[in-house]
Amino acid sequence: WEAVKKLLHELDKYGLIEEEEF
Repeated sequence: WEAVKKLLHELDKYGLIEEEEF
């Protein structure tokens, strides 16, 4: 889903996503 992928990319840019959570 494009909206989800875009959102995840935005969060990843700011380092809010940790690999072990996904």
